[in-house]
Amino acid sequence: ICSFVSPELSDVEPNVFLRPFLEVVRSEDTTGPITGLALTSVNKFLSYGLIGKYANHEGAAECIENMADAVTHARFVGTDPASDEVVLMKILQVLRTLLLTPVGAHLTNESVCEIMQSCFRICFEMRLSELLRKSAEHTLVDMVQLLFSRLPQFKEEAKSYLGTNMKKLKMRAGGMSESSKWKKQKRSPRPPRHMVRSASGPMDPAQSTALINNISGGVPFIEQHSGGSSTLPASDSAASSISSPNTDSGLDAGSKTTSKEDLTDLDQGSSAATTPVTPSMEPGSLESQSLCSEVERAQSASVESIPEVLEDRDLLADQSDSASVHDMDYVNPRGVRFTQSTQKEGAALIPYGLPCLRELFRFLISLTNPHDRHNSDVMMHMGLQLLNVALEAAHISPYQSLLCLVKDELCRHLIQLLNVERMNLYAASIRVCFLLFESMREHLKFQLEMYLKKLMDIITSENPKMPYEMKEMALEAIVQLWRIPSFVTELYINYDCDFYASNLFEDLTKLLSKNAFPVSGQLYTTHLLSLEALLTVIDSTEAHCQAKVLSSRTQQDQSPQTAEGDASASIASSSTETGRPVCNGPDSVEQETSASCPPTSGHLMAQKMRLGRQDQEETDSAGKKGFKKPHRFSSCLPDSQELSEIKSKKKLLITGTEQFNQKPKSGVQILQEKGLLSSPMDNNEVAQWLRENPRLDKKMIGEFISDRRNCDLLDSFVNTFTFQGLRIDEALRLYLEAFRLPGEAPVIHRLLETFTDNWHKVNGNPFKDNDAGFSLAYAVIMLNTDQHNHNVRKQNIPMTFEIAEGSAVSRGWSTEGTEQGTTSLLVAVASSCPAMETVVLKRPLFISPADHPSLLGKARVSLALPAIKKQFKKNLKGVNGGNDFDQDMLEDIYNAIKNEEIVMPDEQTGLVKENYVWSVLLHRGATPEGLFLHVPDSSYDRDLFTMTWGPTIAALSYVFDKSLDDAIVQKAITGFRKCAMISAHYGFSDVFDNLIISLCKFTTLSSESVENLPTVFGSNRKAQVAARTVFSLAHRHGDILREGWKNIMDSMLQLFRAELLPKSMVEVEDFVDPNEKISLQREETPSNR
Repeated sequence: ICSFVSPELSDVEPNVFLRPFLEVVRSEDTTGPITGLALTSVNKFLSYGLIGKYANHEGAAECIENMADAVTHARFVGTDPASDEVVLMKILQVLRTLLLTPVGAHLTNESVCEIMQSCFRICFEMRLSELLRKSAEHTLVDMVQLLFSRLPQFKEEAKSYLGTNMKKLKMRAGGMSESSKWKKQKRSPRPPRHMVRSASGPMDPAQSTALINNISGGVPFIEQHSGGSSTLPASDSAASSISSPNTDSGLDAGSKTTSKEDLTDLDQGSSAATTPVTPSMEPGSLESQSLCSEVERAQSASVESIPEVLEDRDLLADQSDSASVHDMDYVNPRGVRFTQSTQKEGAALIPYGLPCLRELFRFLISLTNPHDRHNSDVMMHMGLQLLNVALEAAHISPYQSLLCLVKDELCRHLIQLLNVERMNLYAASIRVCFLLFESMREHLKFQLEMYLKKLMDIITSENPKMPYEMKEMALEAIVQLWRIPSFVTELYINYDCDFYASNLFEDLTKLLSKNAFPVSGQLYTTHLLSLEALLTVIDSTEAHCQAKVLSSRTQQDQSPQTAEGDASASIASSSTETGRPVCNGPDSVEQETSASCPPTSGHLMAQKMRLGRQDQEETDSAGKKGFKKPHRFSSCLPDSQELSEIKSKKKLLITGTEQFNQKPKSGVQILQEKGLLSSPMDNNEVAQWLRENPRLDKKMIGEFISDRRNCDLLDSFVNTFTFQGLRIDEALRLYLEAFRLPGEAPVIHRLLETFTDNWHKVNGNPFKDNDAGFSLAYAVIMLNTDQHNHNVRKQNIPMTFEIAEGSAVSRGWSTEGTEQGTTSLLVAVASSCPAMETVVLKRPLFISPADHPSLLGKARVSLALPAIKKQFKKNLKGVNGGNDFDQDMLEDIYNAIKNEEIVMPDEQTGLVKENYVWSVLLHRGATPEGLFLHVPDSSYDRDLFTMTWGPTIAALSYVFDKSLDDAIVQKAITGFRKCAMISAHYGFSDVFDNLIISLCKFTTLSSESVENLPTVFGSNRKAQVAARTVFSLAHRHGDILREGWKNIMDSMLQLFRAELLPKSMVEVEDFVDPNEKISLQREETPSNR
């Protein structure tokens, strides 16, 4: 090449000298060893920096993209499994080198996702050797570490993370599990292109072909015939393997304009370059689900059924290609429009950024879903491991696109994984939870509450099937959280001092204290972990007290050396500001060495990429972030008196809530008497209380607001919702999930009429009249019942109401096995109609035969529940003031209700109820109630110690008494001393007295007779330790000792009587005595006896 093109390699375009090697890698006619040699050569180009030298070359980005495409779609003729795995190992090596060297920064979002996809395939293919799978696992760890370590270098632009033109990085168990059935794919009479042909080896040829095809990340092209012309290979987004039909092979060739990388020097013109995009199917769409089910059926069916699926897929790809590209236009905040168009030669390739990370993060979270049958234990564990790496490497909370995934799917999957019996998944999920709540708890207030409650349930579980190790890990998780600075303080102020949150700190303290007492009398690890958690609070408080004492002493002793220290510090800072490098001997040498040698991990590579950069993302977000305070506090740091008042009000609110759940009117009266609610009743205040209090019974809320005497309250309750901009079914979902819908007809009529009037008004009267919205709301409720309540008998006749004299009710009244609120019948009420006249009313009502017994003798009710879309539309024909509703809106409503049930509170169990509870949690977190307050570590030590000293001293006393281990005894004594120091610092005489009295009991001095005391006390080392501790504490903090003096004096008298006190305490000076000393202890003589 140098002879014919240029004598200098730097003048040669990288594609020129790389093309022969990449063609060998792509070729399906080469054997594995030859492909391996080509891969080794490519790896050398990368390792020696031959590509990096030309990073600014015009074709460098295209060269790097071609390299990634060739390696991820490598083809070769399989020989034997061992040799084939060597080639796969080299593929892993090249992919790792490509991403972890500086040239990897020029990869596009799609290429990075394809690289990750290839590694995941190898990692999850159970027929490969464990060594190869573990190598892929370690490669993934380094890649994830690099990508998330670079997160501060990326900025989140508007709509850049929506994934409109990003193919989903999604895998299915069919392509990764041990149970997958690899079959030779029959698609056309002629041999398909890009298929691996097995030359020899023990593996079945068809099996080897499919294995190499799918593992290497490449997918056999589906040939699309257009007329009689030559065949054109479909793009990888349209053609994927039968094992992963739904765009599973990575990313399509388009979407080069979804992100902008800060390191690039591309001008604005080149950044507007465009590429074609094949719109990918959303994972939740009906078409996607139906296609997936078709392919899964094809996998389990005969080979002859596969061409049908592929033809359907080709048709779908054609439809996607024919979609209007103008629908995919994107305008960035700078006003530059990105238009989807055909890829042209020379178009700029945009380096990867946040969209790639968001897609990878979403995929890792999807791997942790325990309810997804495609996720095996190996996949879930791998997902947890990589999430652990990602959270260790990056600060995710500044990025809303990632934070939304954390709040919802990730936290939900992690809490669900706490129910699994596999210890490795359980332990890994606890580790990820720790990283989440250590760094992002200000965004996860109610998720943290649910997590801690789940740990408490595990610890207190009496299920004999619950492994002891799970309880032990749950306690270890609490101990780890307790050691986070200010975590305990934040628990107290954000939950215990919140009107509608659990008393987490108080409940956990009681639980730990109780769990420190063994039932059998023998101490196990769980008891010691509970004690360690309690002592963590004591240790932190004692350290703060010591620091305060030392700071108060040193404040008055300012030495001249301080000024010298400030001067030296200013000199050092000035030298730093001038930008002069500071040489530190070996450190500087290491820095230079690291600059020349390739980094050994993803984190080091990311640090190298950050050299010379000034990352503004975190500083900008920190500067814009305002400090908010919860409404219940008067300031950002309320005093102890204010917190005490809040806790008192909280107790009264809990009492009123319990009474409300039994008798609503009585509960409101109690709160009015206590001054927590206004008297006479303020409807707006009560309505807000009904909305905010999660402890209220939803059934009682429904009965209270629907009472005819509380019509004004119902209006105020509806006004607490924000229905503006919501479709009527979306608003109705929010409304009906706030209370339990009663079963009486007039009550339901009143509730829905108030709702529709409010919705119609705030949305600018979108229908002809309020009656239209009223009828549509009823239709939505019945559609929900029809789609999700299998006990309701579905009928295919229109909704009519026929009056017949002397006839009995023939159908429609059965509610057996169903809930009253959801199976009340939607009928047309026309009691004034003539006999035998069929009437179709446009304003239906809920009625019940129990409420209207007069209808039983003359009414025959026929109910048509909208079982299909056409019938749903037909039933609403002409209801909108004589006109039809917007058909697209009705279709959207139908699909929304069909795909997601409007859950009536307390009616469901299992997963449906879990979904409802989680939805409520997310709604609460989005309100001001979800605000999490950060406070300094030592802000409320006094309050915390007041709550913890009793349970802690009780637990210390029990452990000290029962333990025979010297280390545990010494830990208990240390705990006693720290409690004494804290109580002395805050002047808690009652605490110090209690501690002294407890220790005096362990000395056994008051329980033994004087005759046996020397022997018993002398042989009891624990009693001696307790006595030394008692006297030491009394000597140091005797100024706050009150009632405890009696116990100390009793102990000293016992020692005096037993003649165990030292001479210095029983001898006094006596100038009359020849020895000048006299003993206070009289020696008994025979005459005295």
